[in-house]
Amino acid sequence: MPKQKRTKNVPEETESDVNETLPPPSPPQPQEENNKKPRNSRAPLFLTEEQEEDLADWVKSHECLYMKGKREYKDTALKKNLWEKKAEELGVSTKSLTTWYDSIRTKVGKLTNQPSGSSAKSLTDRDRFILRNFDFLKSHIARMTSRLAVSVSHFTCLMF
Repeated sequence: MPKQKRTKNVPEETESDVNETLPPPSPPQPQEENNKKPRNSRAPLFLTEEQEEDLADWVKSHECLYMKGKREYKDTALKKNLWEKKAEELGVSTKSLTTWYDSIRTKVGKLTNQPSGSSAKSLTDRDRFILRNFDFLKSHIARMTSRLAVSVSHFTCLMF
């Protein structure tokens, strides 16, 4: 004869019993506790065309900002001091000015690395302005060779 499973005699809970054992819901948390700043909390830097031309001339006259062969290129204190003085002169923050320059330099790199042929895009007025004023940066942009992406599982198979 097979053994019967024993069941415990547990009293059934009623709905009123369940409601009595649950704690009351907590009130929603105020937004002030979430101190995370948005990623792009900085206001964009708007410069006039004349200011941008002046900045292009200023950067060109300070080779330590873009010419890697210069000894002063590695002197970060000197470069930081130059950017701080120029930002103060323009009445903007140093961070926004260096971010502006980095984006201009990146744009020059992208514009000068256009594919030839029919796939090349026509340049906008802004693109032509950037190339005209920051043309001196072209020879100082080091192109990185692309690397092949290899699957890790494929790589481990090759090792054994």
